[in-house]
Amino acid sequence: MMHGYLTCGKIVDEHATDKVKLESFWRFLAVKPITTVLDYGNKNRLDLIKLRADMEVYCGIYLIVGWFMGMSNLIGILLYWQCLRVRAMLNPQTKKAFTRIDVTLNQYVLSKVPFLRKPYDFIKNFMVSMGSPP
Repeated sequence: MMHGYLTCGKIVDEHATDKVKLESFWRFLAVKPITTVLDYGNKNRLDLIKLRADMEVYCGIYLIVGWFMGMSNLIGILLYWQCLRVRAMLNPQTKKAFTRIDVTLNQYVLSKVPFLRKPYDFIKNFMVSMGSPP
């Protein structure tokens, strides 16, 4: 959804700066309330891309937690994390999102619960090895 929002904002912005009439398909986006919202997305584009990457990673964590509560299935989790693994290889924002989560966990959780350090390091090293390009 966030990707569609950013894409629409970029399309309308490119057509508006070219001083070319919007094609009939995109004309409904050229009304003032919608362009105001899309301009906000264009001005804060980098922050929203960072937010999108963070949300993708958090959704993957939510799927894992949801599996233990019976709200998701193993195949869906594996497919989602495989797609996220590819995104982490190709998209630097997704890779930075994993780094931000690692820093947050180290700062707030692992510093207060030291017995989780060894299992966390094992899982982290495994995930890093799986995320590196072949």
